[in-house]
Amino acid sequence: MRYIKYAVIVIFLLNLNIVYTQELIEIKGKIVDKYQRGIITVLKVQDQSGHTLTYFTDTNGKFSIRLPQGKYTFTINKGSEYEVKIIPIDLNKITKEELIIQLNRLYDIRQDGWYGGDVHMHSIFSDGLQFPSDLVIAARSMGLSWVVLTDHNTISGKCLWDRFKDSDFVTIMGEEVTTLYGHFNAIGIEKLISWKIEDKEMDIKRIYEDVHRQGGIVVLNHPFFPNRSYKFWNIEGYDLIEIWNGGAPPNLKGVGNYEAKLKWFGLLNKGGKLPAVAGSDCHDITSVLSAIDYFIVSKIFKPRLDTDPFGPMAESFKAWLNLGLYIGNPRTYIYIKKLCIDEVINALRNGNSFMTNGPIVIVDINGKYPGETLDISTESSYALNMKILSNSPVTKVVVIKNGEILQEIHIDNANIYSTSIKLEPKNNNWILVEVYGKYPIYAITNPIYFK
Repeated sequence: MRYIKYAVIVIFLLNLNIVYTQELIEIKGKIVDKYQRGIITVLKVQDQSGHTLTYFTDTNGKFSIRLPQGKYTFTINKGSEYEVKIIPIDLNKITKEELIIQLNRLYDIRQDGWYGGDVHMHSIFSDGLQFPSDLVIAARSMGLSWVVLTDHNTISGKCLWDRFKDSDFVTIMGEEVTTLYGHFNAIGIEKLISWKIEDKEMDIKRIYEDVHRQGGIVVLNHPFFPNRSYKFWNIEGYDLIEIWNGGAPPNLKGVGNYEAKLKWFGLLNKGGKLPAVAGSDCHDITSVLSAIDYFIVSKIFKPRLDTDPFGPMAESFKAWLNLGLYIGNPRTYIYIKKLCIDEVINALRNGNSFMTNGPIVIVDINGKYPGETLDISTESSYALNMKILSNSPVTKVVVIKNGEILQEIHIDNANIYSTSIKLEPKNNNWILVEVYGKYPIYAITNPIYFK
């Protein structure tokens, strides 16, 4: 199956004339921070026809690219905490000197205990297109601090994956336990979890127990994706629910993520604490698969964009695909005291986190962060404090209480926004915050609970 996928990609690229045959011009450069130190980043190169190729600088920030003569747009990106720089490049006028491009860090929330990561990605050991080492390069390029490898029904990449952890970057072993009755990310395991199911309910429960015996946690993956729906909600034992999978747009009805979010709200209203998580489900760090999706969507919807109800959905899909299907899109930020495997897993298990494809959303209620519980018998007044930091403009903040909109705040395309809202909570209430920008820019926190 993997070789069929490769063949499709090659044919697709040839069809788009991205495999260039004319004489190539070499362009060299370096991405630096404000101190002129080289930094590893993602570099997207788009030609005038809209075709995009993805490159990664080395650890010193250097790149060397060979392109046909012409005009291009370079987009330099390093995730939520950095600016996104867009530069027009005319190779007809380019000099042979090395380009020096400064990319500024806008926010450093690690100093406050927030670390971004990705809980869901695939390598060549299952149906991904790259080796684990390539995934690490891509993750570092996007400014992540921790990542989980979750190949389907295998941990064959473990020996390679474990080599890349250090004091500033944590690699965690996982497995996407893939069955006919649902997909389950086992995070923080050392041994393979059996995916064989003979008795549906008993074996799904056994999967949960096997992961917990290894000290890991279980994520119920993309529960509403077509052909991969999860139906056995009565089986308890999973620790988190994936409400935002990078394989589909956020908050778009009918494609799975929106439905997962609403299901999550319903489960929270039953009185339990159930954290949510977001993961890229990345299968290709160069986003060629995203280009294929874009091609398919445009061919299907373009003739009808102005004539039927699918028009708005097609535009939303294309806006989402323009971001690319990369590691860290979306990502989960966790609040921890120290960057290590145990802290990451505990923060995920407790829901001390928010999920985003851009905006940083730091919220608390009387000093309690997402995943924590306030005792309503000990305090007389409550305030929800919000601080939003974004490298792209945000337009709306929505406060959700028990699954319903408590307050909606419209913002005039701000990159930085903060406010405080008075609350009157009751027992078993839960509150979370959503942030919206121009579609598909979005972020959502885990709840803060009241008891």
